[in-house]
Amino acid sequence: MKNAVDRYPIDPALKALAADPRATARRPPAHVPIDKVREAANSAMCRQPAGPALFRVWDEVIVTGEGAELSLRFYRPDAAAPQSGIMFLHGGGFTLGSLDTHDPQCRSLARFSNSLVVSVDYRLAPEHPYPAGLEDCRAAWDRVTAGGDELGICSGQWALAGDSAGANLALSLALGMRGELARPAALALFYPFLDPGCDSASAHQLKEGPGLSRDAMLWFWENYLGPQRQAPGAELLKQDLAGLPPTSLFLAAADPLVDEGLALAQALREGHVPLTCRIVEGMVHGFLHLGALTPKADETLRLAAFDLRGALDATLGPDREHLNDLPTERIR
Repeated sequence: MKNAVDRYPIDPALKALAADPRATARRPPAHVPIDKVREAANSAMCRQPAGPALFRVWDEVIVTGEGAELSLRFYRPDAAAPQSGIMFLHGGGFTLGSLDTHDPQCRSLARFSNSLVVSVDYRLAPEHPYPAGLEDCRAAWDRVTAGGDELGICSGQWALAGDSAGANLALSLALGMRGELARPAALALFYPFLDPGCDSASAHQLKEGPGLSRDAMLWFWENYLGPQRQAPGAELLKQDLAGLPPTSLFLAAADPLVDEGLALAQALREGHVPLTCRIVEGMVHGFLHLGALTPKADETLRLAAFDLRGALDATLGPDREHLNDLPTERIR
């Protein structure tokens, strides 16, 4: 039987980082206030290369149906009016992350896809458990899709993207909008966080990381769903996924979440969802933040942008059914 080192080899460029215990997310001591945990984690995530310069980046505050204020950040790549939009939902275990921690990724997605990107500063757990963050994401979606003429986006030309817990929110949001006129035309999901039980083989074999420990995963789910890690509708792998739009799925090969991602790929295929699934060899959880160490971060964002634009530009129909039969691709 292969051990974890053999089954989940790490790219040489990341080995020093993977060997540093400070680089792996862990459950914090109970006495440390959540704001201090969040400050330290967000500061670490912000230590990454800046994204490309764009024509315009601006923030906007909207008021949700509950009367709460919600911050959005818009990324316009150039002076020409954008023809498509991507709403991006940041990761961080539903507990961490901000507009700033994923600013470079949003800039790159905007540049590579030539689309307007909108990032959402949704409410975080444990102060705001499920479904508060998801409700914020829906409010943001309603704002941007309803403002298509104002933003210069054609009807039906919006996609959803997210990493880790943000990928969970994007998938959950898309599931709730099946059949609606303003549903997303495409999805891009990066190493999604899906299983509240954290019981996959990779979650156990990589329980100490690198990048993400199983104990941190459990802590994130407890923050989001409560101590029992259960809530109606929160277990996405147990749902029927039929009717979702074309989906691009990117997994990190040396990630405790990789088997959750493969389970999602299987469920999407069983639901006859047009799917492109890529496993990025040697990468760890959160590698989109590691552009200073590996070109695979930018390469992955370029591929995602290419997929999203292809889905947004196409007239979806029977000619795309063949995508459901594509094998999982490995990026070396």
